[in-house]
Amino acid sequence: MTYKDEVLDAGCGTGYLLDFVCGNTSATGVDISKEAVSISKELFPKHKFVQADLTQLPFKNEVFNKVFCFNVIEHVKDKEKAIKELKRVMRKDGTLIIGTNVKDSLSWRLFEVFFGGDPTHFDEFSEDEFIEFISKYFKIVKSERSSCIGRFPNIINYLLNKVLKADILVKAVKE
Repeated sequence: MTYKDEVLDAGCGTGYLLDFVCGNTSATGVDISKEAVSISKELFPKHKFVQADLTQLPFKNEVFNKVFCFNVIEHVKDKEKAIKELKRVMRKDGTLIIGTNVKDSLSWRLFEVFFGGDPTHFDEFSEDEFIEFISKYFKIVKSERSSCIGRFPNIINYLLNKVLKADILVKAVKE
């Protein structure tokens, strides 16, 4: 049986990444911020946006075959419960793309020195810690160091993405 792609952006913020990734294909975004969800609905009406906590997703079991979650898990107090919820709402053989900051990267250390870090982070991971955490719940297919999805001028993005690599992205599947 072939299923239609059902995509979830877990921690969608104002919906820009969801719209960039999914384009004309309708998808679902979820965020804890009522304001962010309101903005998302206004900016990208072709997608569905829901206000909810990642530790209590309002979806049935095994709805989505593709889930992405970028730079969100470090903001969640109960990361174990959140990752279990992402797994619950994913179909068998579904794909998860998840990313976070790497706490011991040079660029993250520089961010902490110059900007004081991010006080909204409950947990930060080394690359190995993050891979180990995700692998408790999913089969890792690939991991790659990257950084900052276009939030700075091009030269800064180049340095962060090619030289300093402050983030880790993991592609994993639900077995």
